[in-house]
Amino acid sequence: VLTQPIVNFTKGSALVWDHVTVRIPATAKVTSVEKRLVECVNEVVGRLMQEAAKKWKVEVKPETRATLEYAGSKPHLDVSVRYLVDARAILATKTEITKKVIGKFKKELSSSTG
Repeated sequence: VLTQPIVNFTKGSALVWDHVTVRIPATAKVTSVEKRLVECVNEVVGRLMQEAAKKWKVEVKPETRATLEYAGSKPHLDVSVRYLVDARAILATKTEITKKVIGKFKKELSSSTG
């Protein structure tokens, strides 16, 4: 019946890594964006990540990455933050983090569209 292997990503732990990405102008201050993304993640899953770090006896914290991308000939940056989340709550958690990101960037978003 199955033609592809099935992988149980939650074997050993119900936690998996997920991420949220924000696209910003290439001229934006990346460190400021990264800081606010980490704040949003910590507000939503910070306690969960601290508990995992304590249980696993390793450092577990949000990680950010910035990549330069192009839409046609115009450059922009994609800034991502990676975090641990309960596998059964990936979409709900991503939505909650995204709403917090929108709230933190609301000023910039409203000034760039108007």
